[in-house]
Amino acid sequence: MTTEPMEVMEPDPPAAPVTGKRRSVLGVTAVGIALAAAVLLALAMGNAVAQAWQLATALAYVTIALTVLAFLAGLVAVIANLGRRSGVAAMVLAVAANPLVLIFILRLLA
Repeated sequence: MTTEPMEVMEPDPPAAPVTGKRRSVLGVTAVGIALAAAVLLALAMGNAVAQAWQLATALAYVTIALTVLAFLAGLVAVIANLGRRSGVAAMVLAVAANPLVLIFILRLLA
């Protein structure tokens, strides 16, 4: 029987920690989408005032879709801890920029 030395395996070095900038990308993206929706809402309202109804309606539909997307992305960012503060800001801005919410609030005030 021969005695051979056993090879000692060293553990792999730990993975580099994920930085805060990289982790908050989804939240920041959601804020960007919500800001784009707010700009589109302003454009839709401006076209409605100018009586360009078809363009205003199309912009309002795109705004609704973007606000839903921004809200869902913000919600995922909050749940997955991928930029919680910016995710919450995106959700608030998405609700505020949604034309359906705006109509509901204006009807309550009337």
